[in-house]
Amino acid sequence: MIGFVLVHGGHGGAWNWDAIVPSLDAPAVAVDLPGRSGLQPAGAPITYRTCAEAVLDAADAAGFAQVVAVGHSMGGFTISALADLAPTRVAHLVYLAALAPPAGTTVFDIYYNSHGADPPRFVEPIVPVRSASEVRDRLFDDLDDTLLAEVHPRMVDEPLSFFEDPFVSPPASTPRTYVRCARDVPVPPAMATTFIENLGPNTRVVDVDLGHGLIFTHPAVVAALLNDALVALPTNSR
Repeated sequence: MIGFVLVHGGHGGAWNWDAIVPSLDAPAVAVDLPGRSGLQPAGAPITYRTCAEAVLDAADAAGFAQVVAVGHSMGGFTISALADLAPTRVAHLVYLAALAPPAGTTVFDIYYNSHGADPPRFVEPIVPVRSASEVRDRLFDDLDDTLLAEVHPRMVDEPLSFFEDPFVSPPASTPRTYVRCARDVPVPPAMATTFIENLGPNTRVVDVDLGHGLIFTHPAVVAALLNDALVALPTNSR
């Protein structure tokens, strides 16, 4: 059986996909990545490999022999690590306004180091959720007041390690789709285009006139995009 595994971005959770799952044309599991609320387990810091293992465990528990792995925003790091970890299990990768930089690049590299700026420093190894006004300015300028009031209280702190762990490129043979959002603030079209180039010439590109918060503002559109990715699979993969 093939199914969707849905991977949230920074400060999110499995709840990000609540309005999307009912409209999908295949079984789906939304995953809460390790480190919710910035909590680190004993031992080594959480990495995207750790996240990929958690996603694979969720796929196994759901009985999925193969998956369409969908990552929103920072979720692009996890689904790429998943394809690297279990290439035969991943039938398609869908980067939904997601980060997909060159191998070895970190989130801090994308937003700070590559611009000659120093990343922020934190007393604890945690990146806290910003205020509602900052979340709107930096992430979800497309959320109206009602949606922002629903989303912001559910956002959680993140382990600092997510911002420092390097990107692992997926195997070149893994089919992939990139959804580029024309009104995205944290992943503007020019940045998304560089990610598409990094993912290679065989990347299927879908352009939508939406912002970064499309999973909240237009869940039906997102579901339709994911169902299209499912239809695009070879018959023997469905």
